[in-house]
Amino acid sequence: VSPDVITYNAAIMALSRNKRWKEAIELVAEMWSVQITPDVISYTSAISACASTGHWKEALQLLAEMERAGIRADVRIFNAAVNACAQAGESARALQLLDSMPERKLAPDVITYNAAINACAQSGEYQAAFQLIARMKAQGLIPQTRTYNSAINACEKAFRGEETLQLLDDMVDTKARPDAVTFNTAMSACLKGGMPDQALSLLEEMRDMDIPMDVISYSVAFRAADSWELALQFMSEMDAKSIMADNIVFGAAIAACDRGRNLPLALRFLEKMKLNGLKPDLIIMNSVISASDKADEWQQALACLSEAELLGLHPDIVSFSGCIRACGRSGHWERALHLLEDARQSY
Repeated sequence: VSPDVITYNAAIMALSRNKRWKEAIELVAEMWSVQITPDVISYTSAISACASTGHWKEALQLLAEMERAGIRADVRIFNAAVNACAQAGESARALQLLDSMPERKLAPDVITYNAAINACAQSGEYQAAFQLIARMKAQGLIPQTRTYNSAINACEKAFRGEETLQLLDDMVDTKARPDAVTFNTAMSACLKGGMPDQALSLLEEMRDMDIPMDVISYSVAFRAADSWELALQFMSEMDAKSIMADNIVFGAAIAACDRGRNLPLALRFLEKMKLNGLKPDLIIMNSVISASDKADEWQQALACLSEAELLGLHPDIVSFSGCIRACGRSGHWERALHLLEDARQSY
């Protein structure tokens, strides 16, 4: 029994699901060689395989090949091609494909716009994302949560906090329900945009909406925290919810203690981190050294410097500067001079 279009399509779809893009393209070529004409499903599946692995050039080549063969493209295949460009961060190509659809008498749908906005998100093109949402609405389409999440992601990459808040307001108007991804990305956008208070307000809003917080939510919250009291509160909440803190969370928590001049809590978090089987990095150790310096605990600062060396972290100028300041302020100028010489020899 010879395979037919249905048989080949089933095989190409299986390859697509398993991200086997080369084999999928080869099967399309094989269909032509055995005089079985591939159809839209054949090409859509092959292009989807390319999309899942970021091979946008091959995806566009397949689209061009299909149209040369006189096979009429539909919205699904354009969605797959736009998604291929999006996965590779090729926003210009994605928008070109979107703009070329009307000339083929094809109307972009929500999936097309979601993929195009996701492409914009990869490079932080928040203005283009806003424009695409406006086009969606003008076309009578209702943006989804995924649509807004991609647009907020674009704002986050561009450090645009105000625009992020505008998108959240727009979600209320369109009745798109925010999820954890929405809030996590929005909080990060506000934080990067110099709006830590708004980031913390969004955390409260997340709680009010009963949206479960995860380690990402708390990592942003710790970075926005302006006091050690908040850091302690957030860590207690994580423990109560059995959310395991990672290096990013501990680093942000210890940095908050440094800002709040609470060395004992910073040391407590450092010990908790090690008990959890995590290895501190140099940024974390530098935060503890800084907290030690601010607390006039020069011996603790030197202990942290030694521990960093034992961990193979290679102390940097920030490490040595913190220890030199701590020793200098405590009147141990000889140790400060020795540390200065050690720093010279290290760099």
